[in-house]
Amino acid sequence: MHANAWPLIEKYLKLRKKQQRDLAELLEVTPAAISQFKKERILFNPSQIGKIINYLQISQTDCDELYSILFSTRLMPPKEKTPKATLPLGWEKRLLPVGELELLRRYEPGFEPMDQYLLRHTQKHIAIFGNRPGLCLVTLGPQYELFGKSFLSALLLDALNEPSPEDFKLVYTQDREFNIIRPTQNRDGVYFDFIGQNTLLRNRKILWQRPILALDIPLE
Repeated sequence: MHANAWPLIEKYLKLRKKQQRDLAELLEVTPAAISQFKKERILFNPSQIGKIINYLQISQTDCDELYSILFSTRLMPPKEKTPKATLPLGWEKRLLPVGELELLRRYEPGFEPMDQYLLRHTQKHIAIFGNRPGLCLVTLGPQYELFGKSFLSALLLDALNEPSPEDFKLVYTQDREFNIIRPTQNRDGVYFDFIGQNTLLRNRKILWQRPILALDIPLE
């Protein structure tokens, strides 16, 4: 379990007859930085992961495996002196559902948790190892924008908990609109960034909201 999924990337470097220096050139980093990625001292960011997948033409099956490794390792607590074949106490293999945002228009929070709803309504899942239940991924299409930029990635949501006032959150309102909101203090009160627009959230009934744990996970 490597935090940068290096063994899988290295397999594709050999398969495509590429060298580490080619990867360094692709990512616009030094060869020494590649060594830091291999040693897990630096983590690939989402943009770099997307470039690597495209450059090495990683298959869809191996892409799923790559993201499974990344999620499992990056959600883990700091490394402890645990035998490699032994998972930390309370950890187990879990299925992380990956569903389109539009699926959540029919979600009824009073009947089941969001992750269970997505598990039933989507065919795509990622296997991760962890001790945190209730995680799910929601994909966004090109019709959505975040802070003025087209958004093609995915959101990692905590399906089982309500957000705190300081959290980024995905909100669904009575007018059937999805919003990503980020509270910041200004002279007018609390300001929110919406998908595709900037406005104040006032006098709108919220049907449900969930914390966003990660905003920029490239799955496209």
